Amino acid sequence: MENISSSDVLLNVAWSLGILDNVPQELLLKVLNPEFYKPLIEDSDTQAKLNNQLKLMNLKGILKKNYPEFIFGCELFLDPIKLPESSVIERSRKHVVNVLSILISKEKFLSVNQVSDTGTFIDAEFILNQNEKPLPIQDFGLGFRENKPLPLGSKRVAILVMFQKDYTHCTKELTGVNALGARLLKIAGYTVIHISYEEFSKAKTDVQKVKFLSDRIKKAVHSSS
Repeated sequence: MENISSSDVLLNVAWSLGILDNVPQELLLKVLNPEFYKPLIEDSDTQAKLNNQLKLMNLKGILKKNYPEFIFGCELFLDPIKLPESSVIERSRKHVVNVLSILISKEKFLSVNQVSDTGTFIDAEFILNQNEKPLPIQDFGLGFRENKPLPLGSKRVAILVMFQKDYTHCTKELTGVNALGARLLKIAGYTVIHISYEEFSKAKTDVQKVKFLSDRIKKAVHSSS
């Protein structure tokens, strides 16, 4: 690592090792030092700045998981951001959320289009009590800004809509960055549910789509019990 003079390259190395859950403590603390990361988020062009911010947020989440004793000394506080996507993907995400809102009312129980404090985009978030009934999300806050603890037996659920680009070629395995995002959400206490838009869109009617989502939610909630 001592031979790497480029800050951009070193950040990418740290982030790549983080995806593999193998980043050394010394390297993690180095890239999360303000003297190291400030030029990367202040002097870069817009796209590079956004990419660097998300990588740093991911790495802070890894620090919190692997070396919690250092988290209170970490001065990195960035506003959650979402990288721009194509209009087709944006419409597809909205389609899933609209169908989900038939199951779980968006008005009281559903929070949509959020980015966690570790940089993971969450299409929809909701809370189910021990009887699998939704709880008003505003009463408890989001997972990364929780107002009060959840009732015993309740689960905080994150819906992540996945597209072909999010899977490794010709498999159902998530790419490294998506696997990392899910891992960080699980560490934060979420039950994470990945919805393949390709599978979701095979359902011909809204009734079938609602059943598809309902089945996926029940399966995930039961398996995490």
